[in-house]
Amino acid sequence: MCNRFTVPMSQSGHSDTEGGRLPLVGRALVFFSAYLIGSCVSTPLLFAPYHPMAFWPGGGLMLGALLVAGAGEWIAFVLAAIPASILVQVFVRHHGVWAGVSFAGTDALQAVVGSWFLRKFLGGVPRLERVRDMLRLVIVCSVLAIGGSAIPAFLYTGLFVTDVPFTHVWPMWWGSDALGLLLFTPLVLAWGGRAPVASPAAGRGRVLSVESMVFLGVIGVAAAVSFGGIPFVDVQMPYPAVAFPLLLWGSMRLPARTVTLGMVLLAVMATACMAAGGGSYWIEAFGPLRTYFHVQTFLCVSELCCLFPSAVVAQRRLAEARAQSLNESLERRVTSRTAELEESRSRYRELTNIAPVGIFRMNAEKQIIFVNDKWCAMAGISAEKAFGQGWLAAVHPMDRGRVVEDWTCHGEVRDLDFRFGLPDGSVRWVLAQFTSQIQDDKLTGYIGCITDITERKQAEIMLQQTQQQLEDGIRERTAELSRRNEELNHQMTERDRIARELLESESTLRAFFQSAPMMMGIVELMKDDIFFVSVNSSSASTLMGGGTLPSAGRTVREMGWTNEEIEPWLEKFRESERHRKPMRLRHRRLISGQEREFAATVSFLGRSAAGQPRYCYVAEDVTESARAQETTERFRAILEATTDMVGMADKFGRLFYVNGAGRDLLGLAPDEPIGNLRLPDVHAPWASDLVALEGLPVAMIEGAWQGETAVLSRNGPEVPASELILAHKSPSGSVEFLSTIIRDMSEQKEAESRIKASLEEKEVLLKEIHHRVKNNLQIVSSLLQLQASYIKDPDALNIFEESRDRIKSMALIHEQLYQSNDLAQIDFPEYMRSLLNMVLSANRTKTTHVETRLHVDPVSLDLDTAIPVGLITNELVTNSLKYAFAGRNVGEIGVRLTKSDTGDFVLMVSDNGVGLPEKFNFDKATSLGLRLVRILTKQMRARLEISNGMGTEFRVYFRSQSNA
Repeated sequence: MCNRFTVPMSQSGHSDTEGGRLPLVGRALVFFSAYLIGSCVSTPLLFAPYHPMAFWPGGGLMLGALLVAGAGEWIAFVLAAIPASILVQVFVRHHGVWAGVSFAGTDALQAVVGSWFLRKFLGGVPRLERVRDMLRLVIVCSVLAIGGSAIPAFLYTGLFVTDVPFTHVWPMWWGSDALGLLLFTPLVLAWGGRAPVASPAAGRGRVLSVESMVFLGVIGVAAAVSFGGIPFVDVQMPYPAVAFPLLLWGSMRLPARTVTLGMVLLAVMATACMAAGGGSYWIEAFGPLRTYFHVQTFLCVSELCCLFPSAVVAQRRLAEARAQSLNESLERRVTSRTAELEESRSRYRELTNIAPVGIFRMNAEKQIIFVNDKWCAMAGISAEKAFGQGWLAAVHPMDRGRVVEDWTCHGEVRDLDFRFGLPDGSVRWVLAQFTSQIQDDKLTGYIGCITDITERKQAEIMLQQTQQQLEDGIRERTAELSRRNEELNHQMTERDRIARELLESESTLRAFFQSAPMMMGIVELMKDDIFFVSVNSSSASTLMGGGTLPSAGRTVREMGWTNEEIEPWLEKFRESERHRKPMRLRHRRLISGQEREFAATVSFLGRSAAGQPRYCYVAEDVTESARAQETTERFRAILEATTDMVGMADKFGRLFYVNGAGRDLLGLAPDEPIGNLRLPDVHAPWASDLVALEGLPVAMIEGAWQGETAVLSRNGPEVPASELILAHKSPSGSVEFLSTIIRDMSEQKEAESRIKASLEEKEVLLKEIHHRVKNNLQIVSSLLQLQASYIKDPDALNIFEESRDRIKSMALIHEQLYQSNDLAQIDFPEYMRSLLNMVLSANRTKTTHVETRLHVDPVSLDLDTAIPVGLITNELVTNSLKYAFAGRNVGEIGVRLTKSDTGDFVLMVSDNGVGLPEKFNFDKATSLGLRLVRILTKQMRARLEISNGMGTEFRVYFRSQSNA
């Protein structure tokens, strides 16, 4: 709990020393002094009977300092607060060192939690000019005060004043902490943070203005009078009637620093006067404790009355500043656009006035709305008289009706010759040429020009007169005059045609110039800058980067070109002028965030009327082609680096590309041409037919073909190969070209041959092993049979015979493997038939006739599965033959082996005998056969089910060990 003051820090938390800010050590010393002074000032402000302080500034100033400080700087402020707190608690309050450490630590914990919560979840550091930030700050401070006051209150009642209950002290300290946070956190944010530039209350110099000093003085005097600070004044009126309007006025008029400083001054004056014995009216009326809470409540409400109106006013001023800035920007843009339009009109007037022909514009009703000076000179009337239908008055009376009739009946007339009657009585022949102006599919008017053809008309008239005279005077020269007249007419017609073609070609060229996809234009050099005389649309929007602004009449520097971009162009322009020939250059520019590359050609044209060198340029965007070329080179490098033959051919199979590995495989020189080589020609004869008759047709129809072929090399015999032919098709589905990948399979074929020979050898050896195992098992079975002939005990003899049967069942498996083509799998149907016949013949009795039903799916099992399945079948069938048909003459045994779709097998061995005993427990059976079945079932991880009804049925569910 400390009263601290920090030097100005940036709103973002950075605490660098730029701009006159103190370093971290200096700010920690200032914070130490502020903490010490604030604690000393707030300590005497005590209220009876428990002597609580009206407010504790420590938590608020610590929270404010951490909000405006940089990341990691809070440790320095905590370390500065601890010694200051120890000094206050030891020398001022006469407590121990641990009390000082505890109070400072509580302040730090409270401030760290609040700062983290505000930054992490509530949008960062609060700003005094935002209402929502003030609301969040008030909520966080209220929550922090609850926990922050509990720790020091507990220490105070437990260590220093043990006779005062915790429940009495904690609410007072809670209010003290809440008021300290609400008062001093905004104070530090106002003095230590950075206020917005647009706010009039943000200036640092206005804190000491006359208006601010008067406000602070009135606050101090009013507080002293109202709370008994001046003994001879007895004020009985409630103070808020004066304070609230004054605070509201200050929050709307004065800077945030002045308002927050005034609130602290108000709190110090009010609590100091009350603690010194003043304000007897409130103490006598409410008592000390209620007065204490009333003062705190009043100060909290006063602080809220300052914060929220101040934030609302600041937001409004920021909005007004932004609106004013936008308005000024809009006015500047309107002024600039107006100047550009006026300049465009001025240029249009200049061009029309210096034109060698008369230019006019008409509206849709064929009324003149504009004529240039040349037109007025030809027509002999002023522009004012020509407007509307007044121009018809200048038309010669003999031509006026024809002109009106032709124009009215034939609105699309392009050429019209007529006469103007001049004021001096002379006549001027003109040729009118015009075109329609269409906008939004509607006729808006006409634009055209008139050319003076008086001399031509006079020449025609003179020619006609001369011709008539010659015809009347010299009949003999009629043919010659006719010929010359025809020549002259032809020349004049040609001249008219040439004039019209020139006008049309000029319009066509201009349209081509503007719509051409190539970037082109005419420029002039101006020292170290380039001035654009004319620029087509493509160049203005792409190369010049002008966007929607016109590029003609501007320089490249005005359009944002740098010296590095201008210098190459200047150098090429000057080289073209020196050598009198076109020069090429490459130019890179960053346009719309992407680097584009242009290929340009510049050429010297001559000099303008002002003596400036004039050039033309043509440029093309080659970014995509450069990238495509780079991609092609990378693709070619990859193809040349691969070890397989890669070839490309047209849709008829003619090769036009073979990579280096393919040339090595075919025995071709690196530079040897392959123009006459077809894809089937590089194969062996048998493979050539396969490729020609199957590979190419299938690839062109299905898109791909793969097979084994053989390549015919010049350097040796044919090479076995694996080949893939792909057809590359256009979006319309037609085949554009073919590609093939051929891999040399020589080493693989040799390895396969060696492996196959080795496998055949091992297969012979393995069959021999199975044969010898079968013979050995038969020898063991024969030895057991010989040994059994010497055994007289029936039980022992039975054991020997059962062991012999088990050995025979295993010998049968090896016999099956020896006779099988597949040494890894056993043909189980045949094996089960042999095993069942062997068991029946070994256990046949004279008293009982047993029939068997055998069904085995056509499956094959591996050796690890077949042996336990055969032993289980042997034991279960033998058990049925021994015990199932006691006292019966006939019986039936069924053996069934099936396989499901999931790969599981089911072995079922059943009989229609007497069944198992009622209390039979398979898991506790002691007979060797059933124990062996139980062991083998667990070994196979199989599941055994037993059904005991009309006979006995054993089901064994298992999977092949090779698939387990």
